[in-house]
Amino acid sequence: MKTTEIIINLLRMQTAPIKNSEIRKYLKENHNIETSSVQIRQFIHQIRILIEPKLISNNRGYYISNNSEETLKYINSLEGRANSMLTVANSMRKSLFSKQQMELNF
Repeated sequence: MKTTEIIINLLRMQTAPIKNSEIRKYLKENHNIETSSVQIRQFIHQIRILIEPKLISNNRGYYISNNSEETLKYINSLEGRANSMLTVANSMRKSLFSKQQMELNF
């Protein structure tokens, strides 16, 4: 069984959110699979896109939501964070090009 399949099965069995560290511990102890926290986040990303789009997270961990209102709130949060990152990227780009333009003028 692939690691992604193991993780989605684990998430589907949960009745409460499960933390990244708990997923890593489960994989190590039950499947002898070593993973990093970054790898778990990458697996979660793949699962959200390809298998289970209602996989959300909070400060208590990852879980599959069956609540439309909760899922919509999470979507709005994601969009807000994405917009915030774009604002920062645009500011950095503007600053970089302004600096380059100033250097060309001297």
